[in-house]
Order: sequence, then C-alpha cells, then structure tokens
Amino acid sequence: MNLLNIYINEPLNFPLEYLLKKDHKKYKINIINDKNKANILFVRLNKKYDSLELGEFKNIKYICTSTTGLNHLDLNYLEEKNITLISLKGESDFLSNIKTTADLALSMILASQTLMLDSASSVSNGIFDRRKFFRKGFKNSPIGILGYGRLGNLVSAYLLKLGFEVNFFDIKDFNNYDERLKKCQSIEELFRCCKIISIHVNYEKRNKNLINKNLLKLNPPYKIINTSRAELFNSAEIEYCFENKLLEQYLTDVLEEEPFSNPNEIKYSRLWKMQQKYGTNSIFITPHIGGACWSNLYKCEVFLIDKLFKEMCTDFA
Repeated sequence: MNLLNIYINEPLNFPLEYLLKKDHKKYKINIINDKNKANILFVRLNKKYDSLELGEFKNIKYICTSTTGLNHLDLNYLEEKNITLISLKGESDFLSNIKTTADLALSMILASQTLMLDSASSVSNGIFDRRKFFRKGFKNSPIGILGYGRLGNLVSAYLLKLGFEVNFFDIKDFNNYDERLKKCQSIEELFRCCKIISIHVNYEKRNKNLINKNLLKLNPPYKIINTSRAELFNSAEIEYCFENKLLEQYLTDVLEEEPFSNPNEIKYSRLWKMQQKYGTNSIFITPHIGGACWSNLYKCEVFLIDKLFKEMCTDFA
C-alpha cells in the first residue's frame, strides 16, 4: 500500500471529501501539516514556490496546481529534483467550460470601449459633462484579440454576439475560425487596425516583453487589456508608453511582482505606483480575479485530483 502524505496549502473550499474517497486498496491518504513529511503538495496562487520555498518539502514527489500558468513555480527545481507537476496546462477540453477569465476580459473591454472608467472619474472629480464622452458604437469599434487559444476564442465569441468587429492574430496557423472574424497575418497588422487590444497569450520565454513601445508606435494611443501574464508587457515599457502618449489605458488582472506574501505589498508594485500617478481610469488593476470563482475552482481541483491519481496509477503500475 502506498502512503500518501498530502499537504494542502490553501484548504479553504478544497474538495477534501472527494480526495478522501480516493482512499482504497492501493493508497492510504493522510492530510498533514508537516512540510517535511509531505510527498504530495496542492497549491493555488497565494505565493511563489521558488527553490527556497520548495526546499522545505524534503520528500515531495508530486505538486498539483489548479492553474494553466506555471510561473509561480520554479520549474527548473522541479526538474532537478524529479518532482512530477500536475496542472491544468493543455487541458483544453475540460477548460472549455471554465469561462470566468474570459468574462473578466469582456468586462474590461466593455469598460474601456464605453468610456465607463473615464466618465465615472470625471463625475468623481465634480464634472458632469456627457459631451466629453461621445464614442463609436460596438459595430464601429474594431477589437484586437492577441492569441486565439481557448480564452481568445471565448472572448471573440462574446464580442461577435455583441456586434463588434473582431480581429485576431496568433502565431499558430488557425484555419478553422468563425468567418466573421478578421485574421491578421502579423502582430503588427493587428496593432495597425485596432486600438483596443485584449491579450490572451500563454507565457513562455519567447513571449517575454511581447508587447512593447515599438508596437504601440504603429497607431497610438492604445487601450490594452491583459488578463494573461504581466511578463508580456513589462512596467518599464508601460511607463514609457504613458509618458509618450502611446498608451491611453491599461486594464490588467496581473502584476509582475505577484503573488505577494502579504496583500499590502501591492504598494511596492511598480504598476500600482504608476496608477497613483495616472489614476484608476488610466491604469485599472484587479487582484488576479480571473479564476476567482469557488464553483469553478472546485471543479478544477476535482479534475486535478483525478489527474493526479491517474498519473500515480501509471507510476506505481
């Protein structure tokens, strides 16, 4: 019988009963608080697991994270120590019904296109003047989708239903897509024809600083929505773009410095400091709430548990 000492880093609303039902003839499950004895670790996004943090788990064999992004984990350390990583990365079929990040991206796009943030800020400052906030309708507002994977596809579908003109670019050569979409042949073409861009690109080393001042010089000023990864558009480039009026609005759910060990550490974030300078109507930050839905998180962790035991059945066969 294989003894499973499981450490659950964030136990709130974790599907513990489902996990314990996996206890059968092959395994004996112990939920423990001793990092040194744990051989399975479940994590979310409350902290970064670098080599120092992971080094406290001397006997860990599996790490399970209910995320598609993995930049909160030291992947080199996992490889070096031969630790198996179980995640949601690449699980497109399962994730097709997990839509909360797409919902958030749509909300940010609409807030930007309708001038909701600018107009509310104006009223907050004591100016009630609608003449400053006339805008184009949805039909005449081209939206750019950078990355046509699962989330880019979902957001595009939402926008089409609302009547927007939707353009997209992806480095992959997609041939099957909604005929109402306009497929751009390069990222430069996307930035030339759209001034509102929503980012849906996975983070890989080749994508670091994918968005930069050179792109934003093509047809400024831009409004950028980022519910993907902060590393795609770093704060130094963002500051340059605001200073040179290349960027009108930046709405983001992700920061370079996260996850924070303390929520108050947001005050050390470079982008947060910029927000104090330019205002929340120019730099709008939410605290990584794209996946913050208890029912969906429960489904994801149930899926993760099943994936873990399937992996272990292979390993222990």
